[in-house]
Parts: sequence; C-alpha cells; structure tokens
Amino acid sequence: MYRPNFDGDIGEYLHLLRRSKKVNSTDLSKAVGKSAAYISQIENGRNKNPDYKTMYEILKHLGIEENKIEDYLLHFYIKSPEREAWEEKQAILAMQPPTEEDFEEWQKQAEFHEEQEKQDIHDGKVDQVFKKYFDETSEDDLVYDMIKENIKHMVYVFDDMVEHDLNNAFDLITGLGKVFDEVPTNENLYKFMIKLFSTKVPSLDEKGMLKVLNTLYEELNRVETERTKFGKPQLRQPIKEL
Repeated sequence: MYRPNFDGDIGEYLHLLRRSKKVNSTDLSKAVGKSAAYISQIENGRNKNPDYKTMYEILKHLGIEENKIEDYLLHFYIKSPEREAWEEKQAILAMQPPTEEDFEEWQKQAEFHEEQEKQDIHDGKVDQVFKKYFDETSEDDLVYDMIKENIKHMVYVFDDMVEHDLNNAFDLITGLGKVFDEVPTNENLYKFMIKLFSTKVPSLDEKGMLKVLNTLYEELNRVETERTKFGKPQLRQPIKEL
C-alpha cells in the first residue's frame, strides 16, 4: 500500500503539494471543473469530505502517479466507490451466521497452525542437536567425539550427493528419514537397523547386494499380501542389477 509521508489532514497535504508544484488554487479548481473557491475550501477545512472522483483528478493533475492515488486518498479516509462497496459487502458478510464451510475453514486453519507449531518445536530441537554436534567446544569424550565426527561426515556426504545426484539423493535421504521416523516407536525396526548397520555391508559385492535386496523384496511382498484384505496387493518385482 502506498502512503504519503505526511501525518496531517487532506487540506494541509493538498496545500503543501500544490505550493510545491507552483499551481495556484484558481487554476487547479478550473482544471478539475470546479468553482474558483473549491480548492481553498478543502485547504481551509471548510470542505472536509471532498468527493473521491474530484480528489483523484486533483492529485493526478498535481503529478501523483495514478497507481498510487487511490492508496494516498485512502490514507486520508477518502474512499473510492469500489472500496466503499467492498467494505459494505464485508460488513454484511460479518453479520451473517457462520456457515458449515466457515467452520471447516476455521478447523483447517487451526490444524495448520497446530502442525506449524509442532514443526517449529521440532525445528528448534533439531537446531539444538546440530549445535551440540557441530560445536567444537563440546565435552571432550572419545566416544562422543567419534559419534560427532561420523555425524559431520554423513552431513558432508549427503550434501555432496545432493549437489551431484539430486534425484537419487532425494530418494535415499527421504527413505532414511522415513525409517528413522519409525525407529523411536518400533523396537524391532530399531534392533534391525542396529544389526544391519553394525555389519560390514560395504564389503558385499553386487551379487550379494542383489540377494539381500531381493530377499527384502520377498518379505515385503509377503507382508503386503497378508495385510491386503481386498483388492490386489502392490508387489515389488525382483531386480537383476543395481
């Protein structure tokens, strides 16, 4: 919204603007199709409610950009007919009892703000964790330092993957995120992840990795089939290469 840098009333503003443009009140009145005394009446406070259309033409004649004029006049509580009609419509709507759609919209907004608040709390905790592990002045403990260095290295690798292989990095990081979301409430998954990552997985060759993946697919298909009560389960096909 455009606002003139002025705290007085419309008469005072018009007087200063007109004088700065070196336009006399009589010529300005004639230019907007009014009597010779019209501008003086506004500037002297005798006409406190000049009509919008005339004021628009006055400011336009005095060099105010047209895209700013409506906002300038609103600053002095001089409203366009369209603005007055909109405000009247809003006032009428405000007096109406809320509809079912209103309640649904309010519920959605409440849920959105609740989720946003949870996310803000989560983000704050994440920031605290990062500060803990990336603060070089943290406690001096060998195990703690090893964990800290591994976390730093993982962040570095993830960042490097994102920079050079965005699509696959997205799939990998998102997948790991989903797993770790489940870990706090799934004890078996937690134990499985410990055993999986405590083994020498990188020592597997492609044949071994394919066998592990296809075995995993078989078990996922089994669980999917057992849990599907109707319709066709979504089964994963065995893969022949990485």
